Amino acid sequence: MIAPETDCQRVGCWVTVCRLIAEEESAVMAGCGKRFKAPGKAMKRGQLGFGLVEVLIAAAILATVGIVISKGLAVSSRAALIDQERTIAENLSQAQLEYVIRSDYDDINSPPQYDVGIAVPAGYSLSTGAERLDIRGDGIQNDDGLQKITIEVNHGDKPLLTAEGYKVKHE
Repeated sequence: MIAPETDCQRVGCWVTVCRLIAEEESAVMAGCGKRFKAPGKAMKRGQLGFGLVEVLIAAAILATVGIVISKGLAVSSRAALIDQERTIAENLSQAQLEYVIRSDYDDINSPPQYDVGIAVPAGYSLSTGAERLDIRGDGIQNDDGLQKITIEVNHGDKPLLTAEGYKVKHE
């Protein structure tokens, strides 16, 4: 038997490290009574150790945790890509809307025409539409100085965002 004071060294509240005694095939951990295989010695019948069932259960738990973590990473990665697409679409629509508002007022074409005046990243497309608003009630053929601007942003074939704004004719 190992004397806890002479042959073992207390490392923490729950952990005790024991020196193996050369005469014995295994040592008893002070305070917990579990037997551990001595280095270079074969375990005998009746000694404690990990069986095949315990190892398989531990492997199954580890595999399940790994799958859950990888699925969580995949979902968060997809969410980050969607957020990035949305941010790019918002920035493009805002920049194009500002470009159209700063452009010369089109009171000649029906409907008014405004070109895309910003750089668009590969894979994205912008379309700009404008319509005259009849605020005086005299018909849209008479330009009342107010136009509704619609900006549509697509990524590939997928529509991402439609933004609207107004352009006023300053006299």
